[in-house]
Amino acid sequence: MITLFDVSRKGPNATTWSPNTWKVRYVLDFKGIPYHIVPVDYCDIESALKEAGVGPSGKRKDGSDVYTVPSIVDSNTGAKITDSIKIALYLEETYPETPSIFPHNSAALHQAFFAYFNSTVAPIWSTILPRVAEIMDDRPKAWYIELRSKTLGKPLAETDPVGEEREDLFRKMKDAFSLFDGFYQKSGGQFIMGSSPGFADLMIAGVVQGLKVWGEDSQEWQEFSSWNGGRWVQLLGALENYERL
Repeated sequence: MITLFDVSRKGPNATTWSPNTWKVRYVLDFKGIPYHIVPVDYCDIESALKEAGVGPSGKRKDGSDVYTVPSIVDSNTGAKITDSIKIALYLEETYPETPSIFPHNSAALHQAFFAYFNSTVAPIWSTILPRVAEIMDDRPKAWYIELRSKTLGKPLAETDPVGEEREDLFRKMKDAFSLFDGFYQKSGGQFIMGSSPGFADLMIAGVVQGLKVWGEDSQEWQEFSSWNGGRWVQLLGALENYERL
């Protein structure tokens, strides 16, 4: 059984919200690998992962270790892995009898495509980070706001652009998503390689799930949902079978 660590959020039936954890969930569900989710308050991620024996995912500027989700513990093999891409590669190698997320030996191409997508749309997260605090309970919320304000060099609320700056950001983001819509149009199917989803589709769907933090009734989500003929919401619909709740 795979144990998948994610950040907790307030509210009933709300075990997953992190876009990076959504990526891993999609991979696990696509492959049909059993798992359960362990929600952890944002401020308790480091202690929870240390207790589970999961190592750090990187280093801070001051040299201290960083612990992040998603992270997994695989009771079948004893493996303990952090970072969505590393987890995906591990699952592909360890469970070769399951459907492949890298069809036709395309692992490198899928990773390159997603890295380009991720860097291209990265500016949109400035509108998401402040909203994340709103879905947390009080203790992790205070911790999150303090951490983000420190790392960003200004109060978290001020990172969310307003007015003309915000309009310009959304114009640029619409252009960016249109670029990737063009790649999908050339595939001849719903997914980047045609009729079956692969790693890049599952990763992009994870990003789109993360944008729901705006709120599905928000102006931002309604606007985004209309982009490229509804391509990105339709991608979620095409992957509904891999959204085990």
